[in-house]
Amino acid sequence: MTVLLVHVLAILATILPFTTANFDLYHIHGVKAEGSWPGSEINGWQLQNDNPSCEQVDQYAVWRDSGDLSHGRLGIRCEGKCGYGDAPWPDVKLIEMHFTNNPLYHFTIYKDRGYEVNGAWRWYLYGTDGKSYGDCFAWGDYNWDCQWPNEHLAAKGYRKFRCITDVDANTINDEYKKEGGRALAVASNTTLVA
Repeated sequence: MTVLLVHVLAILATILPFTTANFDLYHIHGVKAEGSWPGSEINGWQLQNDNPSCEQVDQYAVWRDSGDLSHGRLGIRCEGKCGYGDAPWPDVKLIEMHFTNNPLYHFTIYKDRGYEVNGAWRWYLYGTDGKSYGDCFAWGDYNWDCQWPNEHLAAKGYRKFRCITDVDANTINDEYKKEGGRALAVASNTTLVA
């Protein structure tokens, strides 16, 4: 019986697609108190693998809100009630995430293309080819609040979604940096927004 079970599991492992990673999508907001641009704001989106520390927040990119992600433009396009602190659902109609062009990490989740699992609602994570690359669910149970006193910056992040797919936040952020994007990096005097 044990040999049969091992055989069945081996066959299933070769024919079923497994998702082994995830990323969490955070909406962030920050204000620089003084320095070269006092009062300047950081608004956008950030990917993390889980509940980040402030050191991890500082090492990951921030993608801007965008109304148009065509022609290779990077960023996050959100339709509906998408502001910092707004509930992740039910008032979001879609979130389009274009992180990199090579490899193409460009996904969209749609409010009207979901399904229920054990009483929880999930949405497919679609690529630009119309295929599903995983699924996402609203998960706003974690916020971060970071201060970088030397840079006179305070920022907050509010988790909106977790997406279960075969790519994680580290991979996407690393590929983004290879394309010339940079991390938030306030600790190194380079407050940048992608």
